Amino acid sequence: MTVTDSSTVAEAIGLELVAWDRGSYRAAIVFTGFMYIGAALFLWLVRIWKIGDMEQLAATASNEGNDVDPVASAVTSDKATVLRYQRSPFLKRMFTWQKV
Repeated sequence: MTVTDSSTVAEAIGLELVAWDRGSYRAAIVFTGFMYIGAALFLWLVRIWKIGDMEQLAATASNEGNDVDPVASAVTSDKATVLRYQRSPFLKRMFTWQKV
């Protein structure tokens, strides 16, 4: 969906919500707010996944994870891959302060 397509859909939803609320913009404002909250939560989950992915890359490269490129698709290393890898707990990754 392109930017033009999503803005076209958003305008139709907004107009329907204003018509449903008899000319008041309150429903459209609340809907927009919930969409922003939902998007933020989704991006937080993607961040948690990415931290776990970076931990796995760091374990594969047998380092601490500080010099792992998060954009790289594969780690090139001449060392053997780590056979026993355990990802950090989900709750810990939720509140980890780390550049992703």
